[in-house]
Amino acid sequence: MKNVLWSHFLFGVILAVPETSSGQGLPLANPVEVGMSADGLSRIDQVIQNFIGKKELAGAVTIVARRGKVVQFKSYGMRDIAAQREMRKDTIFRIYSMTKAVVSVAAMRLVEEGILELDVPASKYVPALGRMKFKGKDPQREMTLRDLLRHTAGLPNNVSTDRALRRAGHPSLAESTLEEMMDRLDSVPLIYEPGKGWYYSFAADVVARLVEIGSKKPLDQALSELVFEPLGMVDTGFHVPKEKLDRFAVAYGNGLKPIIGPQPGTSGPFTFEKPPKFLSGGGGLVSTASDYMRFCLMLTGGGEFGGKRLLNKETVEMMLADQLPEGVGEISRPPKGRGFGLGFAVRIRKTDRSPIGESEWLGGLGTEFFISPDHELAVITLSNQSPMRQIKSVVRPVVYDAIREEKDQAENGQARDHFLVIDSRIIESKENARLMPGTVTKCPDNPLFVEDKSWEPRYDNMYPNVIYDEEDKLYKCWYSPFIIDQRTTARPVAQRNPKATDYMTAKPAGREEAMLYATSRDGISWQKPQLGIVEFEGSKKNNILCRGAGGAGVIKDQRDPDPQRRYKAFYCTDSGYRMRYSPDGLRWGKEVALPGVGESDTHANMIWAPGL
Repeated sequence: MKNVLWSHFLFGVILAVPETSSGQGLPLANPVEVGMSADGLSRIDQVIQNFIGKKELAGAVTIVARRGKVVQFKSYGMRDIAAQREMRKDTIFRIYSMTKAVVSVAAMRLVEEGILELDVPASKYVPALGRMKFKGKDPQREMTLRDLLRHTAGLPNNVSTDRALRRAGHPSLAESTLEEMMDRLDSVPLIYEPGKGWYYSFAADVVARLVEIGSKKPLDQALSELVFEPLGMVDTGFHVPKEKLDRFAVAYGNGLKPIIGPQPGTSGPFTFEKPPKFLSGGGGLVSTASDYMRFCLMLTGGGEFGGKRLLNKETVEMMLADQLPEGVGEISRPPKGRGFGLGFAVRIRKTDRSPIGESEWLGGLGTEFFISPDHELAVITLSNQSPMRQIKSVVRPVVYDAIREEKDQAENGQARDHFLVIDSRIIESKENARLMPGTVTKCPDNPLFVEDKSWEPRYDNMYPNVIYDEEDKLYKCWYSPFIIDQRTTARPVAQRNPKATDYMTAKPAGREEAMLYATSRDGISWQKPQLGIVEFEGSKKNNILCRGAGGAGVIKDQRDPDPQRRYKAFYCTDSGYRMRYSPDGLRWGKEVALPGVGESDTHANMIWAPGL
């Protein structure tokens, strides 16, 4: 008797408000008009209020746009607690490293105009770059603008750069212009061969100098002409003018104590009340939610916003695609699964709710953004809090959950003509629908999969759980055979029949269950990936997720605001029921005991019951 997972089909034929307050001059839409749920987006309120209620944030602004139109734009809490000033949509924030994306766009505009070149030695523009050494010797090749944009140039970070310059007797970064510091870079050693690694570095400030050289203007003027003015970014710059200081968010530290933010690109406090000498392309800008959304909408619009084209569509696609050289792999900064484009981190592997192709970055005092070209989606979360609270990681799943394409298709009559493994017991309503049972055919494609691996010896036990993951467009199966079962492995195959032998009293009787994983694109053809997670008999080339967890029921829980608990496995042990959590359904945390739930021998399952 082989343990199998059969396919049963049932066929069903279906006969079947933007915010009223100001959008700061941005195009607006009702969420439903762009395939989103207003109720789903309203969950952002609870996420932000939770941070504020726990005194982890004084206030914040969030803004969401899809298909070129804003569908959520709200302010929360206070921008100045002592003065009792509420957060406003037009509050000005220190955006720090979100500056890098803006400078990258300016550089690529100059590339399109033929003024700068991506793949020639950058020493063509800044000669000192050609004199930089790696371990005291000339590098195998010089860095290029492409290297600078993707952080593969071999440069150290700003702190190390500043320290090396001062050690060589030069002024600090804070006391220098971009032109002055670039002429001294041969005093700074490279930390790896250009193109041979990835390190988040001083490179964006070198890009900023190239923008100055290409435009023949100081960086502030260059960005105004190349980016801010065409996009209507009226509140973005390197300082906050006196007449706008009342809109400037107070920065807070732990315990919501006011702090003065650090000077961009270097150390020491900085008030942003006057222009700095060092115009940092890596982190010098202040901006607002509406200004930065204009920038993001230009990117999701393929280089165009408000009837003005800044970049060609092909250039934007290149910037938002992984550009890391072969062999570099993923970037070292969390979260995992990211490469790097020309100015943006890019998702290249599924590790959480983010789809492959999503681009993003952040600023170190609590500003974050992400865009998904495939979803035509742009999301910005702004606060000024140290340490930053990673709002984006909690808002992100809420936003993606609010996309309702499948429901839109059904409402528009574009119905699916069949469904896999459902029947009338779990159909909420059959109004305007007809359910017809399909047939199960015995053919070479059945059984769908069997225990055909050396770590799958047990033939009468599987406990499968199958879901269809709309996000990944993938059927996923977690199953729990015995990976060790001496009663089976010690008995010849022809005798492995519990009905014909005294199987349960057979010796030896050692056994161990585990949770395994398989996937399918169509629900028929299944693969058992080599995950490299759990070692079994000296090798990790298997599809084992964790040992134990026998008979586990697994769900993907989009309602939990904690992305580390996106997947839940519920199962029984000899001492009672347990739960494990996972961000991706593959890497599971430690067991959590469930007090009050007793022992049993069962195949566990979970569902979310909205009515309860």
